[in-house]
Amino acid sequence: MKNKIDRSVGIIPVYKSSQEPLFLLVQQNAEYWGLPKGHPEEGESDIDAAKRELWEETGISEINIIEGKTYLEKYSFNQGSNVYNKTVTYYIGLVKNIDNQIPEKFKNEIIGTEWLSFKEAYRRINFSSRKKVIKWARDLLK
Repeated sequence: MKNKIDRSVGIIPVYKSSQEPLFLLVQQNAEYWGLPKGHPEEGESDIDAAKRELWEETGISEINIIEGKTYLEKYSFNQGSNVYNKTVTYYIGLVKNIDNQIPEKFKNEIIGTEWLSFKEAYRRINFSSRKKVIKWARDLLK
């Protein structure tokens, strides 16, 4: 087994409604719900990469990033003969409306998106490390 390092960036999209904040999850395959994220391209800043990934996976282009607040998610996974040590830096992004559509050319990567309350999002997310991300965001927004 070879150890490899993998780094991504993402945004936790939040809509602050009058009742409670709503969180946008993306479905990348039949059993996996998570948050929009991906790899920075060469020469791209982390925030620019996170915004690009957000647009590619959700169609959202207007977002206000909460500056100076990031969450570092760390986990490992096996793929083939490699062990990947993954780090994802998440930013919280506030959106003005919840009317989003996945861009046509990215519909092969993303099955769907859904705006959910914290409780619903927490239940829907599959991985415990990702549950911690959304809990951090909820607590920070209180």
